[in-house]
Amino acid sequence: MVGHWGWPGAASRRQKAEASPVSIRMKDGCPEIPLIQGAEGAPVFGSWRNLNGMWVGGRFYPAVGLYALSLSHASWPECVWEDLKAWVSGWRTGFRFDFTGEKDVSETGPVYGTYTRRDTLFYGQLAGGFPEGEGVMRYPDGGVYRGSWHAGIRKGYGEYTDSLGRTYSGYWRGDSLRRGRLRAKEGTYEGLFNRRMEEHGEGEFTANDGGYYVGKWKDGRRDGFGFSVAPHEVVKCGVWAKGRFRGEQMLYHSERIYGIDISKYQHVYKRRVYGIDWRNLRITRLGHTADRNALGAVDYPVSFVYIKSTEGLTVFNPYYTQDVRAARRYGFPVGAYHFFSTRPAMSQADYFLKKSRLRKGDLPPMLDVELSDRRIAAMGGRDVLFREMLVWLKEVGRRSGTTPIIYVSQDFVNRYMPFASEELKAYPVWVARYGEYKPYVHLLYWQLSPDGRVRGIQGDVDIDVFNGSEEQFKRYLRTQTVK
Repeated sequence: MVGHWGWPGAASRRQKAEASPVSIRMKDGCPEIPLIQGAEGAPVFGSWRNLNGMWVGGRFYPAVGLYALSLSHASWPECVWEDLKAWVSGWRTGFRFDFTGEKDVSETGPVYGTYTRRDTLFYGQLAGGFPEGEGVMRYPDGGVYRGSWHAGIRKGYGEYTDSLGRTYSGYWRGDSLRRGRLRAKEGTYEGLFNRRMEEHGEGEFTANDGGYYVGKWKDGRRDGFGFSVAPHEVVKCGVWAKGRFRGEQMLYHSERIYGIDISKYQHVYKRRVYGIDWRNLRITRLGHTADRNALGAVDYPVSFVYIKSTEGLTVFNPYYTQDVRAARRYGFPVGAYHFFSTRPAMSQADYFLKKSRLRKGDLPPMLDVELSDRRIAAMGGRDVLFREMLVWLKEVGRRSGTTPIIYVSQDFVNRYMPFASEELKAYPVWVARYGEYKPYVHLLYWQLSPDGRVRGIQGDVDIDVFNGSEEQFKRYLRTQTVK
C-alpha cells in the first residue's frame, strides 16, 4: 500500500494494519470518531503521523470523508471552511502538509485509514467512507481478508483465511469467490465455489498424501461424475453422491454377456425341491435395482453358468454333478466354484479338485472368499488370508492348466485388496456389488444382483455380467478355459 498522509519525516507509506488505531462508528449517516477534543478545524494525526481527519462542529471527520462534507457544510465559519477546502484539495491532489499549512507536493496516491463496525476492523485504502483499493479486513470470527476492494465489497484478487486456517485465494466478484484456490490441512482445491465458500461445480483436489480427484462438487462434497486416484485405493472413475463414490452407472441391454451362478438353493424353493429346465433358460429379470437401468424388456440369454461345488473340507453341493452334466449337455460354458474357509488352503484345493472333476473347455475355477472380519482375524489377519488364498489359487491353477478367478464383495475390495501383494492382485476378479453402479475395480465378472429371475429356475437367482464385449468373451473362451 502507498500514499500515507503525514508530516515531513513521517513513517513509511507502507504500514501494517495496526499503524492507525482510529475507531470509527457510523451515526446519522456520517462517520464519527470520539477522540480527544481538538481545536475547531484542527487536523488530527495518528501515532504514525498519518492524517486521521479533523474536528468540525464538535465532531471528528476522517480524512476520507472530508470532500463529501465540503459539499454539504458551506455554512461553516469561514476559517473552518477554508481549512476544510485546503485539506480536501490536498487529499484530492496528493499534497502533504506541515504544521504551518504550507503545501509540499509528494507522490500522488490513495488515502489510507482504519475503521471498525460491528467488531469488524478494516485497514487500507478508503473512498467515500468505504474500502476502495487494497486493504485488510479482520472479521469477528477470526477470519482475515487481504486484497482488493470496490465500493466496500471484495472485488479483484484477494486471499481470505478463515478461523480454521483454510486459505481461499483468487478473483472475487460481488463479495464472493466464484473461482479460485482453497488450501487446507488435507490438501489443495482449485475450481468453483458457491456463495458459502464451499466447493461447488467443476474442480480438482490434490491431497497432501498424493491423492487426486477431478470432477463435480456440490456444497463442499464430491457429487456427480469424477475421477480419483489415491494411495492404497483402486482407481475410481464414475459417479459420486454426497462425497461417497458409487461407481460407473450402467445401462443394460441385450448386447451384454449375462450369466448366472447357482447352488443347491436353486433347487429348494419354499421347502419344495425342483429341477432346472436347462432347455428353456432365459433371464427375465436382472434384479430389483438393476431393472431400473434396463433398456426395454428384460429377456436375455444365459451365456455362462457357474455352479457351487465344494465348501471348506466337508461340504459338497448334492446337485453339482447333475447340474454340471446338464449344463454341458445343453451347450452352456460352465465353471465350478469353491467356498473358501479357514481350513488349510492346500487341503481345500485337493478337496475341490477331487469333487469337481474339471474337464477340458470348462470355465476357470473360482475361489469364493466371503469370510467375516472376525474369522479373518481368527486365522491370523489379512496377510495370512492372502497367503492361504495364493496357496489355493496356485495349486488349482497348476492342476487345471488355467488361471482361477477370485470372487469377493465390493467391501472386501475396498478394505483388503489394496494391501494384497501384486501377485494376488494379478488374478482376475469377480465382484459382488448389488445396485445400479458398476464395481470400481479391474474385474472379469460382476454379480450385479442376488434377486434376478430366470425362466426354468424357481426362486431368485444371482445375475452376473461379463466385463467385455461378445467378441472379447469368445476370445476368453478360446484362451482361458481348463486345459
